[in-house]
Amino acid sequence: MQQESSNHLWLRTPTPSYKLLKLNLQRDITTRSPAETLDKTNIYPLTSKNYAKWSNKVKMAHTIKNIDIFLKPNWISSLPNEAPEEEVEFFHNSFRQIYFWLGNTLDQENYDKLFDDDQENYNPAAIWLNIRDFYADSSVENCSMAMTKIFGMKIEGGIVSNSIIEIQNLTKLHKSMGQDLFEGKTMSYIELALARNQELSIPDVQALCFGERRVKCKNGKHSPEASHSEDQCFQIHPLLLKEFRERRNQDKHSKVNSSATESTGLKPISSARVYCNNSERSVSLTKTRVALNQANGTVIYAERFGTTAITGYKVSIIHLKNSLIVPNITTPLISLSPFLQKGCSLSGKGESVHVFDEDNKIILEGKLVDNVISILLGDPVSHFTKERTDVFIVHQALGHPSNRYASYLFPSLDFLGLRCEVCLSSKSHRLPFN
Repeated sequence: MQQESSNHLWLRTPTPSYKLLKLNLQRDITTRSPAETLDKTNIYPLTSKNYAKWSNKVKMAHTIKNIDIFLKPNWISSLPNEAPEEEVEFFHNSFRQIYFWLGNTLDQENYDKLFDDDQENYNPAAIWLNIRDFYADSSVENCSMAMTKIFGMKIEGGIVSNSIIEIQNLTKLHKSMGQDLFEGKTMSYIELALARNQELSIPDVQALCFGERRVKCKNGKHSPEASHSEDQCFQIHPLLLKEFRERRNQDKHSKVNSSATESTGLKPISSARVYCNNSERSVSLTKTRVALNQANGTVIYAERFGTTAITGYKVSIIHLKNSLIVPNITTPLISLSPFLQKGCSLSGKGESVHVFDEDNKIILEGKLVDNVISILLGDPVSHFTKERTDVFIVHQALGHPSNRYASYLFPSLDFLGLRCEVCLSSKSHRLPFN
């Protein structure tokens, strides 16, 4: 009974596959080989970067011909134990033909690396698994290694981990990518960049992950394959490079602190004139929620808006309208515009600074610390904006007009050559993108 069961075991499940296999092989191979039949599927050669498309084409070809059983490791079980010798030989010849057909779908590099002409039985399932293991499973490990290494890499505009979705879209990190996507040379280059704390742009990371190198201009010549135009090339126009580095360094080193804080470090919000960190001296306040961008890139929020009273010179009380209460601000700030609009003036001698009203009376006094006017008050301490010339103060009070229009309004003042960092930063979008 056991012997009979053993002899007829192949009739249970492999029979449909076996019959379909035999039927299709007899129909398609009587006049031509399986390779000739399958060549009509127009499969592109397997390269290091098209494994997904290649594997889908191969599986589709085998499915259409109902011979996908060739790609299963247990294909031997499809042969009946009592199959005639000539039928077994017929199947082995078919396996051999399809085995070499798989080899023909590889490019030369992959053929030399993955194909074994001396393999016994010419098992197509074995070469299929060999290709799949090399390109699918190994690439998962390689992608994981590369992503782990570039997670902490600094790039222009932030940390890679904050833009991981964008990086994944750029580099197309998924299982089907080939192993040489993150070859040893690329991995060592990434490690070197990390060791040097080198900043890389997103296109640099993309080029690294694809094992490529970005085209760079050199020796005073512009490369036509570069991503920028000739009129934006630093090699041809070195002054552009100098200006770019100055802007970049200025952005990196602009920080808000208690010793050197400018009102230009905060983005102007509506008509606000005062930025305080508490409401102890506030006269009337209403709740609000206003975002303020600091020079170092961080965002703080104002929670109240209204009128603030400060103690000026000789216990005089000054009411400042349009005040924003910002709990997290490091140093309270007061704009000069309200004082200038009321006819106030500044006078300084050495480190001593005084603010005079219309009647030439002192209303505030302070000292110059790191080019910032620090007003001496009871509590809290407030800071005026950085001391400038009369021309610059008028330029700020007018709302940063162009020098040409400002000269029409004040012919007696010389606006020629006035350089305003706020205007340069606000109009930076007009500069060429590099």
